[in-house]
Order: sequence, then structure tokens, then C-alpha cells
Amino acid sequence: MSANEPNHETKCMNCTIKIHFGYIISILVAVIIVLLSVKWAEIQNLSNYLNFALGVTSLVLAVVAIVYAFFANNSFNETVSKLETAATNIKEETGDLEKAVRGLELKLKEIPEALHLLEGQVAKTHSLVVASSQQPQAPVPNQDHIEQFANNSIDYFLNVSSWNGLKVMHLCHLACKNEKEFDLKEWTTLDPTISYDYAYGYLIAASSIGFFNHVMDGSKVHVTTMSQLFAQKILPAIEARIKNFPVPHNKDFPPQIEIIQKFIG
Repeated sequence: MSANEPNHETKCMNCTIKIHFGYIISILVAVIIVLLSVKWAEIQNLSNYLNFALGVTSLVLAVVAIVYAFFANNSFNETVSKLETAATNIKEETGDLEKAVRGLELKLKEIPEALHLLEGQVAKTHSLVVASSQQPQAPVPNQDHIEQFANNSIDYFLNVSSWNGLKVMHLCHLACKNEKEFDLKEWTTLDPTISYDYAYGYLIAASSIGFFNHVMDGSKVHVTTMSQLFAQKILPAIEARIKNFPVPHNKDFPPQIEIIQKFIG
């Protein structure tokens, strides 16, 4: 037993003292009540005085209750007004968010058509190149026109790319830059906003257009080469997308980009 803990005898003594103290207080209270009863018995009309005092007390308490109810009602009205204002603000913000989501849906619906158009342009360009190689006597196309067409094609592809498509391009760019192989399926488990099938399809589509070359072994991807012109336009395209469509991607898109950088880095 600890030295600081009281022993059994001390505990019993404390209990006895409490009991005797209670007896003494009870006796004193009884004596005081008896003395007051005897003393007040000599006062005439004591009951009338008591009734009058109780009536005045009730009146004062009623006035206090009315005043309190008045102030409480004003406070309740102010609280209700604040709640109505907050609800109006939330409704307005929700309306802006719905408009942004509808705009994004329209952009996503345009992606397949844009990709099909871009593939047609690339195929047409390839046919022109083949025809030019078969006819050496034909004049060489202006180099400035070719570079302008390449710039326009890349800009168009990145502008119509989805958010997840831009992430796939950024992933391939960092992997090529760091000469690092990555597991596409592992990345899609780290970022639940994109599925493996979507990421795989977008990677194949961009590689087929000729923006970069890659080798796959199962789900592992090795980006061997990437067009420098295409690589230097990916990050500006991501920044422009966040600026032009700030809601809600200005909050959830940067963390998804950080996942890519940590995954490759």
C-alpha cells in the first residue's frame, strides 16, 4: 500500500465524523425552525404578508420572463436570418459548380470527334509525305508551314484532351525525361480518378499519332522517345486548363499531378 493512501482506520474515522456532522446540522435546523415558528406565531396577519410577498415576487418574475423572451426572440430571428443568407450563398455556389460541370461534359463529348479529325489530318499528312518521297521532282514544302502545322496539331490535341488524358501525357513525359520505366496499372491504383483501361487507350492513341514512341511489357511502359515540341507544351496546357476551368479542378487536379511526380521521381 502506498504511503500517501489513508489506512482503513482513517477511512472509518472520516465516515463517523461525516455522520455526526449530519446529525448536528439536522438538529440545529430543527431547533431554528421551531424557534421561528414560536416567534412568528405572535405576528398578526402573517399569512397576508406572506401572500403579498409571494404575489410581488411572482409579478417581478413575470416581468423578467417577458423581457427575457423578447431578447431571446430577437436573437432567434437574427440566427434564422444568418441561416437564410448562408443557404442562399450555398445555392449560388452550387449553381456555378453545375455550370462548370456541364461545360466540362460538353468538352468531353467533343473529344472522340476531335481525335478522329486529328487522326484524319495525320493520315493526310503522311500520305502527302509518301507522295512527295515518290516524286522527287516535286517542290519541297515550306519548312515554316510544316512547323506551323505541327504546332497547330499538337495544340489542338492537347486542348481537346481530357483531364485524365493530360495526366497520361505528363506521366509519359516525366518517364521519358528521367529514362524510367513505370507500371501503368500501379499508377492507376494510386490515382482513383482514372481507370487502367482509359489510361492504356489514351497512351496507345497518342503514341499512334506519333507524339512519342514506347515499348510495353504487360502493364509496364518504357517511353523511348518523345517529340521535344510536344514535351514542352504539356505543362503549359495543364496550367491553361486549370486557369480556364478553375472549378473544381483548381483544388483536386494539382494533388493528382503531385502523385505523378512522386510516382516517377
